[in-house]
Amino acid sequence: MQRLARLLITLSVTLTALLGGAILVGHGYSEPSTLETLGFGTCQGKPCFIGIAPGVTKWDGLKAYVAQKQEVHSVFSLVSNDQEIDFGTKHFLGSVRNDFSPSIVTIMVVASLPNIRVIRLRDVFQMYGFPCAVSSGVNGNELLLVYPFMNIKSETPNNRLEMEAPVDRITMVNGDVTAPQYKAQCTLVQKTQTAWIGFASLENYQSHGLWWVKQ
Repeated sequence: MQRLARLLITLSVTLTALLGGAILVGHGYSEPSTLETLGFGTCQGKPCFIGIAPGVTKWDGLKAYVAQKQEVHSVFSLVSNDQEIDFGTKHFLGSVRNDFSPSIVTIMVVASLPNIRVIRLRDVFQMYGFPCAVSSGVNGNELLLVYPFMNIKSETPNNRLEMEAPVDRITMVNGDVTAPQYKAQCTLVQKTQTAWIGFASLENYQSHGLWWVKQ
């Protein structure tokens, strides 16, 4: 009987070790998410794209850094001042600015190219979790999912928020030094915002206080 008990214990320990090893191997070789393959991530606790994060990345030398990134195929400027760097990738048009702070990136906009929507809301939620609020923008004419340091502009098929809804634009901000409309984004101080209540119709969000003016 004792011999059988020892055998069962040995088998149990061996099985536990094998399962633990399988889990570790699975984690080590897990597939990157859609956003990771496109260049998105988290840098020092802030959302970032191709390694650039508002509030973290220094402005000095940034243009040369962007130009040498493998994902970037063109670097240009849509304005005549030194406060903006624009660039193109296979799927996106990017714009980096240092408004309100000459030494650091304060705003970064990553917009999907026309007729190319490679990101869905589910991809955003997988990497960054759920938003703290929903906003209809400064003028009440666009739908934004609001995070402490980021806004996601989404389309609204069937007039509701859906997991598979395409993402048009991702705006990353430095909440400490940036334009007034980007400060304290999760405090619901703006009349165009309401709390995140999940995947629901725009009518439902309106009933919770979202000011929505259709385009």
